[in-house]
Amino acid sequence: MVVVIVALIMVIILQLKNITLGLRVISLTNLIVEKKNVYGVERVYPVCNKAKILTALTGNKTLLDVDIKLIKQLGYTLTTKREEI
Repeated sequence: MVVVIVALIMVIILQLKNITLGLRVISLTNLIVEKKNVYGVERVYPVCNKAKILTALTGNKTLLDVDIKLIKQLGYTLTTKREEI
């Protein structure tokens, strides 16, 4: 009985991992960031709430290369913010 419940939970988690809204697919493990060039140095700023929370844990306002590497090891993907005109 416990095995069946665990299997059902795993199926639900896999189905919830990607939620489709219209033609856009929003991944629950996707973080949206924005790259800015500040005095010749490329900085990565958080845009979405999850990215802001993870950045706050680092104690910085931006994500460093080391932070990005660790975040990717947790299973997250980083996507840059779309340019708006």
